[in-house]
Amino acid sequence: LPATAAPRPQPAAKKQLASVEGRMQKLSALIARIDAALADGTAFVTEPKRAKLLAKQRSELEAALAQVETEWLEVSEAAE
Repeated sequence: LPATAAPRPQPAAKKQLASVEGRMQKLSALIARIDAALADGTAFVTEPKRAKLLAKQRSELEAALAQVETEWLEVSEAAE
């Protein structure tokens, strides 16, 4: 039997994978900015409302990132 080459990823799948990876990077960067703003803990003392809002936004971004990571797994499997 002749050896068969592995199927090549479809260009559309590669494009979708790049898009998902871009969203993951943006979400990760936003989370990192919030983490930096909250890192020393003084924001909770000096600006408690802002700190609470940032913590809530971080939680929402974490949830969004988890969804995008799941999408990335699905797209990367389809691209193989």
